[in-house]
Amino acid sequence: MPALRWALALLLLGGFGAALAQPAPPASSAVSAAAAGGAATGPAGAVARIAPEAEPGTQPRTQPRTQPRTQPGTEPFWRIRMRVGNSRPRRQEQPLRGVNISDEEVRQIEQATRALAPGALVNIGPVTTGCPCEDGPDCSDRVWVVAYSPAYSQGLMLSRLAGRWQLGALQAWWLEHDALHGRPFPPAAASPQPAAAPVYPRHDALQQLWEAFPECPM
Repeated sequence: MPALRWALALLLLGGFGAALAQPAPPASSAVSAAAAGGAATGPAGAVARIAPEAEPGTQPRTQPRTQPRTQPGTEPFWRIRMRVGNSRPRRQEQPLRGVNISDEEVRQIEQATRALAPGALVNIGPVTTGCPCEDGPDCSDRVWVVAYSPAYSQGLMLSRLAGRWQLGALQAWWLEHDALHGRPFPPAAASPQPAAAPVYPRHDALQQLWEAFPECPM
């Protein structure tokens, strides 16, 4: 009996030693198996996905933008709106012009105002020196005038262009803008109310007006 026990013990120890002596498979074989099957199993049964390599000659899905959003020479609409934002003419009292307004200038201002609002009384504000660049290099001074009538009281800006008082490009643009929004100058011109314009033609007219905003000369 003792001899049989010793024989069984030797057999068990021999099999365990052979298992320990067997070398582990190289890491490259695991990677090859993962490439062949698309997955490799880890110690706890976890599966590690191996992303396939891109085929030669193909490009990644996400490409950097190589073309501008707008065509060269065009100004984006949002930039035009930013430039227009603070350009609406309004009454100003500074900087005052050093030379008092003359009688001839008063006649020119009244004539230019009544060309838009016939029969209106004209109140002339202080003359200021300097103009926005949209009115061009010929503009030297500006004045805020208010046209009065029993039906309305509305103001606008006149510019002195090449020595003569008249409607500047900036104020003319805003008059057209307000007219398209149902606020013509003078307000009496809106009475009787015309039929409502179709939405799309009005939208197209506004788009064209925004694109025609006067630019500052370079």
